[in-house]
Amino acid sequence: MCRRYHKVSLGIPVLWVFVHVLRFQSVGENVRWAHDTANPWRLPPSTLPAQPTLGAGGTAEIMAEQYGRLDQWSKTAAIDVAKAREMAAMLEHRGRNADEVAARNAYLTLLGMRPGERVLEVGCGTGVVLRDLARRVGPNGSALGLDPSPALLAIARELADKAGLGQSIELREGDARVLPFGAAEFDAALAVTTLAHIPDGRRAIRELVRVVRPGGRVGIFERDPDSYIVAHPDRALTRRIVAARSDHGSADGWLARALPRLMAAAGLRDVQVRAFTSIETDPAGFYSSLADRSADTAIGAGVISEEERRQWLEALATE
Repeated sequence: MCRRYHKVSLGIPVLWVFVHVLRFQSVGENVRWAHDTANPWRLPPSTLPAQPTLGAGGTAEIMAEQYGRLDQWSKTAAIDVAKAREMAAMLEHRGRNADEVAARNAYLTLLGMRPGERVLEVGCGTGVVLRDLARRVGPNGSALGLDPSPALLAIARELADKAGLGQSIELREGDARVLPFGAAEFDAALAVTTLAHIPDGRRAIRELVRVVRPGGRVGIFERDPDSYIVAHPDRALTRRIVAARSDHGSADGWLARALPRLMAAAGLRDVQVRAFTSIETDPAGFYSSLADRSADTAIGAGVISEEERRQWLEALATE
């Protein structure tokens, strides 16, 4: 529940799913199942679900047609420097939010980062999380950030060097769905508000598991945009705007809800989920600005009119 403090209160729940990986499983702080005497932590091949077939009319194609067509974060590979700077400002603004800082500290602690480890973050953007990872693994460890955008990676390098973390951070261009790494290269891997913006991003879950060594950890931190909570007098209009943002502002806006099931479908057991909710009371804060962007998405999707947008934002400012 969000409580109102000032003029507006906005919140959005997020889920953190994490794991200790032992061969081919991903989610569960305490993995307790065994089958194979040679490798007691691996499920027998007959019990491992096959990858979904993505042929004509498959899940990936259906989702691509219906969702995420206004998701700017799914199209970062080709953005220019000016657009990258604009998007970087949003990422860094969000990263400074007090609730974000607290949640980041909590989920990185749950992931159990230790000095000297080699860790991977997919979809690192400007490196907000990556820099905290680098601080935790220390000078003898390394934090590798992968992102499809050369422009965002260039900014991530600038910020890493400015923070004095350049020696601990590696950056690489690539696709989370087909990671350019061999098996078991990392002690831990994570994706933070990334997979929901990747068309068919669910494929990346198996890739995260593949590149982490036996005994390592994998974590996924993802938002649920359809649960965006807004203190507004017009319930019906608010619901239309929130739903439009969820359906059209993310390639897979309901991914967070499916993560436990997807982890199990990847052959994993003992899924552990931790929920966080950011509450925004500052009209100039990141999540307050998300209200404007949600209304713009609703217009782009043809869900509301310009007049409805104006009325909704005016009422929000006085609520």
